[in-house]
Amino acid sequence: GGGLNISLDKNLKVDPAKYQEVWRYFTYAFVHADIEHLLFNIFAELITGWILEKTSGWWKIGILFGISIISGSLTTFITNKDLVGSSAVFYSFIAAGFVHFFFIIITLSIYNYIVEELDGWIAHLAGFVIGAIFSIVSYLIDINNN
Repeated sequence: GGGLNISLDKNLKVDPAKYQEVWRYFTYAFVHADIEHLLFNIFAELITGWILEKTSGWWKIGILFGISIISGSLTTFITNKDLVGSSAVFYSFIAAGFVHFFFIIITLSIYNYIVEELDGWIAHLAGFVIGAIFSIVSYLIDINNN
């Protein structure tokens, strides 16, 4: 618990009462609630960002990083809550990765069906659906057991 540096946290976090201090729209992402928060965000963003960078290029990921930070602060001002941390970036990376993955699955399935005239595309779709259902059910079971 507790902030890493109270004065830093106070001057850099998103604080709805200080919406006119425009640096807060960016700086909140570099201040975290505690060391665990910081380490999780660093690790999660490095892994997801690295994977996305390989498919999209560093400059697109940089743009996504910046847009995510700004959108995180703007939406938090609406809820009238304080904010620290870069979790908005992590979630934007997860969403972008999901879209990339889903696009690849759809593209490969269409290619296999139309170009290669393979009948196995339905098996690909079935595997995708079963994997998604299994994941959701497994998650729900874990939540109910805890």
